[in-house]
Amino acid sequence: MSQRLVVGLLVLAAVVAGLAYFVKSSKEPAFSLADLAHGQMAKFEIVDSSAPTPQIPQTPFYNEAGETLTLDDFRGKVVLVNLWATWCAPCLKEMPTLDRLQAELGSKYFEVLAISVDKAGVETSRAFLERTGAQHLSLYVEPKFRINRELSVYGLPATILFDDRGKELGRITGPAEWDSKDAKRLIEFVVEPLRADD
Repeated sequence: MSQRLVVGLLVLAAVVAGLAYFVKSSKEPAFSLADLAHGQMAKFEIVDSSAPTPQIPQTPFYNEAGETLTLDDFRGKVVLVNLWATWCAPCLKEMPTLDRLQAELGSKYFEVLAISVDKAGVETSRAFLERTGAQHLSLYVEPKFRINRELSVYGLPATILFDDRGKELGRITGPAEWDSKDAKRLIEFVVEPLRADD
C-alpha cells in the first residue's frame, strides 16, 4: 500500500470521526438541569433521572369553582406545584414571587399551581392570596393534606417541578425566590423544548 493511500485513509478516518462527534454533540444539550441548580436555585433537589418514572400523583384537588382536578389534567404543560397554607409565614413572603413568575412565564406551556392545603377552605385561602397581592395565580385547594403525603412533603412551603408528562424533575422545600433570574432560567430550560416542538 502506497504512502499516499495510507495518508489519504488516515485523513478520511479523521474526518469521519470528527463528523460523528459533531453529530453526537449537536444532539446533546449544552448543559443540564443540574447546571442550573445554583444561586437562588441552589436548594433545588433534582430527581435521579435513572430512577423508574413514578406514577403521576392522583390526589384530587379543587379549583375555586369546586371542580375536581388532578395533575393529570395539566399533562402537556410544565407545572410548578407549590403547596402552601395561610398559617405558613414563609408562604406569605414567597407567594408574590410565584405570582410574578406566573405573570411572566405563564402560558400554554407552563403554569404555577399554587395549591392551598389549609383546612380553612377556599374563602380563607382566597383572602390570603389577596393579602399577598397575587393577581395572576389561580386558586387551588386540597384541605385534607393527602397530596402532601402522596408527594412526600413534610414541610411548607414545598415546590415541585413536573415536566409535560407529569414526571417530577426536582423540588425545593422551604421558600425560594421564584421570580429570580436563576429560577426563570431553570423553568425556561424545561419549557423550551415544548415551544420548539410546537
